[in-house]
Amino acid sequence: MEDWKDKIMNSLEGLEKAQPPANAFSKIQQKIHALSPKKKQRSDNWMAVAAAIVLMVCSNIFFISSYVSSTETNSQLQSYTDLISSYNIYAE
Repeated sequence: MEDWKDKIMNSLEGLEKAQPPANAFSKIQQKIHALSPKKKQRSDNWMAVAAAIVLMVCSNIFFISSYVSSTETNSQLQSYTDLISSYNIYAE
């Protein structure tokens, strides 16, 4: 029963660790440096798109809030005008 475990454990004897090629690290660095300007350009494009979207959302919020506050003010003025005209206050 223990034989198969020993066979498996002993099957790795005599094997050497895998060694990468001597210039593998420099090749990886060259590929990274070759790709980095393209990657930066893509992120700059996305930043511009994100900034435009944020600007549009903020301007919409500003205009909607100013519209709501102006309609509330107009409705209050209309109610005061109706009250004044109903009781002829400040009538000439």
